[in-house]
Amino acid sequence: MLIKIPDERATQLKALADREAITVTDLLGRFINREIKVGRLPDETPGFRFKPIGRKVQIEIDGIKAPAIPHEDARSLADQLERIAIKGGAFLDADAPGSFQVGRVGNGVYLQFVSNGAKARRVLAPSVTLDVARQLRRAAKAANPPLTL
Repeated sequence: MLIKIPDERATQLKALADREAITVTDLLGRFINREIKVGRLPDETPGFRFKPIGRKVQIEIDGIKAPAIPHEDARSLADQLERIAIKGGAFLDADAPGSFQVGRVGNGVYLQFVSNGAKARRVLAPSVTLDVARQLRRAAKAANPPLTL
């Protein structure tokens, strides 16, 4: 989806982003994350669902569900997404069900898996990748609750 804004606003957004030494996309991401933090938006990324199921996490991208993975693997996948979004890096081929792959596409990060012959693949801006990693980590934590005595 493309959003058309007046040229004057685009110039202002670019000036703000330049002042912060970030992209306009990252500037908008900061705004959205601020709105999430104060509760005006849910902490969800459209097209992604992370559902704790017992001690596993079900990952869904655009309606395609991967086999549920252990919470440790979900946390590791979140860590890899975050690392690639922040530091760059080449490629991860996770050794988990669903054949998860994470890598770079230009400045973006891709996450993909194959499940029952269907391929789910999304290319994300680094700021969106950080949101997805945070949400996946939260689901992994929910799948591994602390022991109570």
